[in-house]
Amino acid sequence: ETPLASIKNSKDSSMWNSINSQLDSKSNITLSAGNTGVLFVISRMLLKTIENVNKPALAGLWPSKKGFSVVLDLGANIECDEKNLIDFSEMGAALYKSLFPEETPKVALLNIGSEEIKGTETLKKTYTKLLDVSKYGDFKFNGFIEGNKIMDGESNVIVTDGFTGNIALKTAEGTAKFITDSLKK
Repeated sequence: ETPLASIKNSKDSSMWNSINSQLDSKSNITLSAGNTGVLFVISRMLLKTIENVNKPALAGLWPSKKGFSVVLDLGANIECDEKNLIDFSEMGAALYKSLFPEETPKVALLNIGSEEIKGTETLKKTYTKLLDVSKYGDFKFNGFIEGNKIMDGESNVIVTDGFTGNIALKTAEGTAKFITDSLKK
């Protein structure tokens, strides 16, 4: 079933009940091994979004040479505008700071190059805006980052749209599995 189709049948499901328990202050977090799309849709329906944030993002912890990075969006939003990517930067930095309170969030935008002139118009506009936002925000903006630098750890919050983020995630998972399987052989 698609996430929207399964919502019709999910009002008595454990996933629905666990997310709903956050509204009743019976829990602070929901963990699920179920369908991510369904979890995301139910969460958005019940929990809503932060004021002035119109798109939530899927975030994950990505191992790096210096610990872990928060990477978002990993598949929730195929298309994003500058506001969405700035929102993701702020939310990712807040998540990183809550997990690692002694560290400064260092945000980077995932791109096809590190130079300011590379990338889509949306990425270039976001880059310019993040230079200003980071002056007043709770994070340092490190500019663009290429996929092969994600695990270096120089940036600990990596921001992208869900299309690119999901491809990066699946590529990393496939590469890790290939290497592990090859070493076992």
